[in-house]
Amino acid sequence: MAPPPQMIKNDGGAGKFIESTPPMLGIWHTLLKGEADATWVFMGWEGVEARRKGVELNTFKLEDFGVAYGYSPVLVTHPDIIRDQPALVSSFLAATSKGYTWAAANPAEAAELFLSTVSEHHAAAPAPEPLDAEMVREAQAYTSQHYIGPSGQWGMMAEAVWQDFLKWLSSQGLLTQKLQSRTPVEGVSTSLDGLREGDVGRSIPLTDLAASSLFSNAYLPATENCV
Repeated sequence: MAPPPQMIKNDGGAGKFIESTPPMLGIWHTLLKGEADATWVFMGWEGVEARRKGVELNTFKLEDFGVAYGYSPVLVTHPDIIRDQPALVSSFLAATSKGYTWAAANPAEAAELFLSTVSEHHAAAPAPEPLDAEMVREAQAYTSQHYIGPSGQWGMMAEAVWQDFLKWLSSQGLLTQKLQSRTPVEGVSTSLDGLREGDVGRSIPLTDLAASSLFSNAYLPATENCV
């Protein structure tokens, strides 16, 4: 069972609900217009917009209802890149860490840099919807508080978090072989609708997946070099 219905069940409900899939960029607006009861949001963006518009959100966090989750968003690369170009991976992560660490310490400056970069990028072709500068500043002030994890360093992951997520996926029958793809390959991947209809492939035993194989902290810079 996917997270939303399981959250409902864990809170004493039946777990039944109607899932709607409007266009990705329109999901938030369906909630604001009263056309949906709930949706996924980023509190650092839609949450900020709601506060600015005087909209009171009733928020539900997965962990508050016994649903485990991994890390999101994450940076992903191919195992071959890690094997063949480890120095490149380390350099990329060092630069990324430096940027996030700086932004965490300088949220106001980071917001202005973001605004100017977006403006330059869209100089020739304006964005479909212009950015609200004040909202960007407020969003950065909120989000910057979450760039650095409990370890005191950007990017560090804990194996226990991934292990708990794998256990939850396995317990719900969601640890399966097929991947989601917009261009499905027979026997390998399926569409989102296919997953909803049960076209998930064979189940993967929990013992076949080591949580430690899903991530690595080995290529992150040393803490003292992050600032």
